[in-house]
Amino acid sequence: MKRLLKTIILGIFLALALVTTVNALTFSAIPSQTHIQNTTEDKLIVLSNFATNDTTGYTLDCNATEIVGSLVGSGHLTNFSFHPAVSFVGTSVCNITASNGTDSASQLVSIAVAAHNADVSLSTASNLLWLKNLSSSISNSFIVTNNGNVALSVNLQVENFVDAANVSNTISNSVAALNTTSFALGIGESKAVSLTLSGILNLQKTANYTSKVNVTYNSSSANKTESLNLALNVRDAVTQLTLPTSLRLGTDIQSLGSNATTNLTLQNTGDTVLSNVVVSSTADVKYKILFSTNNVNFTSTQAFDAINPGEIKSFIVKGVISTDLTAGVKTDIGDLIITSPNLTGNVSITDFYVQTVSKLSVEEVEVTFTDIQNREKTESMELTGDRINDVQAGKPLRIKVKLKNDFTDAEDIEIQDIDVTVTIENIDDEDDLDEEVTDIDVNAENTESVDLNFVVPVDAEKDNYDVTIEAEGRDESTKARHKVVFKFTLEVDRKDHELEIRKMNLLDGQLSCKRNTLLDIEIANIGSKEEEEAALEVTSAELGLNYKRTDIELTNDYKEADSRARFSVPIALKDTLKAGTYPIRAKLLFSDTILDDIRDVQLVVQECNPQNQSAQQTTQTQNTQTTQTGQTQTTQSGQNAQAGQQQSGQKQPGAQAEDGKEPVFVDDENVSFKDSDYFVPVLVVSFLLGLGAVTVLVSMLIMPKH
Repeated sequence: MKRLLKTIILGIFLALALVTTVNALTFSAIPSQTHIQNTTEDKLIVLSNFATNDTTGYTLDCNATEIVGSLVGSGHLTNFSFHPAVSFVGTSVCNITASNGTDSASQLVSIAVAAHNADVSLSTASNLLWLKNLSSSISNSFIVTNNGNVALSVNLQVENFVDAANVSNTISNSVAALNTTSFALGIGESKAVSLTLSGILNLQKTANYTSKVNVTYNSSSANKTESLNLALNVRDAVTQLTLPTSLRLGTDIQSLGSNATTNLTLQNTGDTVLSNVVVSSTADVKYKILFSTNNVNFTSTQAFDAINPGEIKSFIVKGVISTDLTAGVKTDIGDLIITSPNLTGNVSITDFYVQTVSKLSVEEVEVTFTDIQNREKTESMELTGDRINDVQAGKPLRIKVKLKNDFTDAEDIEIQDIDVTVTIENIDDEDDLDEEVTDIDVNAENTESVDLNFVVPVDAEKDNYDVTIEAEGRDESTKARHKVVFKFTLEVDRKDHELEIRKMNLLDGQLSCKRNTLLDIEIANIGSKEEEEAALEVTSAELGLNYKRTDIELTNDYKEADSRARFSVPIALKDTLKAGTYPIRAKLLFSDTILDDIRDVQLVVQECNPQNQSAQQTTQTQNTQTTQTGQTQTTQSGQNAQAGQQQSGQKQPGAQAEDGKEPVFVDDENVSFKDSDYFVPVLVVSFLLGLGAVTVLVSMLIMPKH
């Protein structure tokens, strides 16, 4: 037992000895430290916060070219004081050892030295406005903020104000005063500064001036200057009232005979107070125009004692929609006049109007046309402002308008005597085309459709044209007029290549004893491109006719004569040709080979006898515009018609050449003068002239003998 007791006691002593050895000295880790370059202010580390109470002293080891360090105090209460060496930037390490006479422990303390950064930011200052003869002082403010890592000492100074357009025109900085000109600014701290201007002379030139506030700041190792730009406008005071240019009384669903209101807003956008402002109306008394600011008390005028600069005044305008107006039509009812002794002259709203809802509407517009690929198309629109594209010039155009009576079945009011007008603007050589349908009646909640037919002019420019549909009628109840307007755009296009035979007339529709005649043909280029290789072919196998003209040049200005050409094709009959009706065909081609138009005409040949000869001579005296049974007729559009004989080709002919713009005549070298109608008269005249000359010569020879 004694032996066991000794062993336990020995273990206790060993344990106490071990505990005493472990707890004799501890020195916990010191956190990394920071400092600023060229700063002599010491930072302090309290070492007793890291070492145990039995510490009796410390030793220090720092690189003196990086960190200036020292131990302050004694024993366990010693502190570590340090600051960066001059110009050092970076991370340095100091070794600190704590001891208690028996044991010791060391710590490596990391110290990061940041580069010195002195920096401020300046907020933007608002522009300054000095009104001559009005301003006594003006001010604005700005903020200075320390964004660096050192405390700063800040000083401020205002420069002279200089005219941006004329540097010799200046305003002394003596007119400027700052609420503070110097102050200290800690790291991250901000300071508000106010600037006040006063004492600018009324004689100072009106101009835009600029200046600067120079902000100089320093610390132990920094001296910098930042500048804040200032803008000053010096001018005379302006008196100005802003109001709308137009005002509609009521809404877009207002009906005839109803009360209508609208809001009107006035704003003083000038520099001076507007006093004794009065608003009145010149509208007819039937509209009963009144004003109110509270929608309770209404008066014939609206007055304000004063409207300050920037202030807004809103009020109500009320009236009655007269029943003698046309529903759906904008009607000017007068002016709104605003007066004030501060305003130069009166201010007015001249576009003061009403526009009530019409009970007549256009439910749908349907347009049928031929597009550029010669396809007939139909497109419909329900909303005004739409467009129809790819409409070919020279083709029919049908516009179907579906009208709707918007009175309800319960109201049971018919709209009567509706007139519908469709106008295509500036499409016909800058003139309008219009068509009208009248006397249409539409029952309540019913619709009626009307068709209006046009032909797009063959010479219409490739362009967009405005189309306006107007419909107006009276309701059977009050006889009030109701009108609706529907607009859309028509895009007219033209083919690149499009040639047309406009006229094709025989000089003689019948031949008997006479065996020759002329075929007069007029062609035109109505395409968008010039033609340099157009060709005309005229053939008749039975008559032995095979005429061709190539390389015909036609411009694309289809309103000018150079876009057209005219040819006289000689036709001579063989003596053996039998009586009958003979077809003659004309073909018009572009690029000399591509067929673009074709026409046929019939020549009637009769047996030669005195009766036929007389009939033929009678026919020759007639103009080709005269219609005779079996003869050629030229219609107003240039279309050849012959009773039972003339046949249309592949294209509808266009309009005639304009008055005063005759087509170009091309003389054909194949026309024989002997075969023409002028040969016999010219032969007779020549014979008579020759006989006269011989008579005169003989007379001159005989007279001397007498």
